Amino acid sequence: MNNMEFLIPITFFVMIGFIVWAIARTRQARHAAEMQAQFHQKMLDRFASSNDFIAFIQSAEGGRYIDSLTRTPVSNPLTKTLSAVRTGIIIAFLAGGFVAVGAIIGASDGRDMMLFGVLGLFLGAGFLVSAWASHRLSRSWGLEPNGNGSPAGV
Repeated sequence: MNNMEFLIPITFFVMIGFIVWAIARTRQARHAAEMQAQFHQKMLDRFASSNDFIAFIQSAEGGRYIDSLTRTPVSNPLTKTLSAVRTGIIIAFLAGGFVAVGAIIGASDGRDMMLFGVLGLFLGAGFLVSAWASHRLSRSWGLEPNGNGSPAGV
């Protein structure tokens, strides 16, 4: 057995795991959207006439309900920054594993592993630098909340 052949079954199972995860995530999102659509349909079915619906929309509660339907969710810069940090750390550790395996295998057989490892380390470092820059810019622009929950500029 070649030194690198042990990676084939590992890669295969990781790929299958990723596909199963992606399918489950898609089904979960679809189910959530269906549940939300059912809720809105049941909400509309509760009104006996269009006058009841108009009266509801003109009320404070109806206004908040309609606003919640039309408002797009605001993404939190801190969540995106943490996601980039998490991605950078995972890629850096994976790349470190490639470098370690390349060093263990030896000079001629491990050269490809070392190459992928070094490239991965730079990719992980790029994610981390990007996350740091995003964090700094979000703070300076007042997009990211302070420790007290208010925006940085407030």
